[in-house]
Amino acid sequence: MKARLSGGPRSSTSRTPLQSDHSHEPLSPGEAARIWQPRGLADLELLHGRYRTFSFARHFHDAVAIGVVETGRMRTYCQGRVHDVPAGHVILLNPGDVHAPHPGVAGGWSFRMFYLSHALIKDLAGDRPPGFAKPFVKHDALYLSLLNTHRKFELDSDRLEAESLLVSGLASINQHVPWAERSTFRSPGPAKIERVREYLRAYCMESISIRELSEVAELSPYHLVRSFRAQVGLTPHAFLLQARIEQSRRLLASGTSITETALHTGFVDQSHFTRLFKRFTGVTPAKYLSPGSGSR
Repeated sequence: MKARLSGGPRSSTSRTPLQSDHSHEPLSPGEAARIWQPRGLADLELLHGRYRTFSFARHFHDAVAIGVVETGRMRTYCQGRVHDVPAGHVILLNPGDVHAPHPGVAGGWSFRMFYLSHALIKDLAGDRPPGFAKPFVKHDALYLSLLNTHRKFELDSDRLEAESLLVSGLASINQHVPWAERSTFRSPGPAKIERVREYLRAYCMESISIRELSEVAELSPYHLVRSFRAQVGLTPHAFLLQARIEQSRRLLASGTSITETALHTGFVDQSHFTRLFKRFTGVTPAKYLSPGSGSR
């Protein structure tokens, strides 16, 4: 068995700068998605997606995820139940919030997201409460502020103007959105389950057995799977796939080819990797890599 981790998890929250933006080529008829990083902002990633039938797998983000439902209606699992989120709503996800967006109406939905590192939030907004109390809120002024800011970044507007709008948006969140109290905000979980999470992150590119995880957690396989899913919102296997996808994003962003990335992150073949990458991120690895458009 691999040596157990005695300290915190190996770093998986650092955000490697992307090499390029990722165009608007459709995922399938009527669908399009773009993930990109504004010039000079290594701790900010943006997504603009329009989906008609596509469903994300259950997943989470290491970053703070803030966004808006722009058109249509999104339906998603989050914080233990399913939510219907129509256009005009603001999305506020804490790191680790498991969710799985899919169309809520026949025409699908479009949304815009900001993925912000803790360091960037601290730089732009100063100290902040530990997390959002609600994942989805209806607040017209905040919605319009975030929508306008995202569009400014999309147009590659003056950096100072876009960053100033982002600061204003974060200030609006601080003013108008309920924050979780420190005494009630969800902790990472019981120590045994947290050890398993650390282990899966650290060894995500290797073959891991349920017996191995049971030894890490000091629980029977049955109690491990049941407790892990109740606490994290995912099975250990689904969490492992998520960890592999996050590692693959870093490899692609650093210039590693799709074939090498699939091999290094433990996927059976490139087609399997491509299918799962799209389910977790909303774009294919080829669009994420977007070769030839230059480094930002």
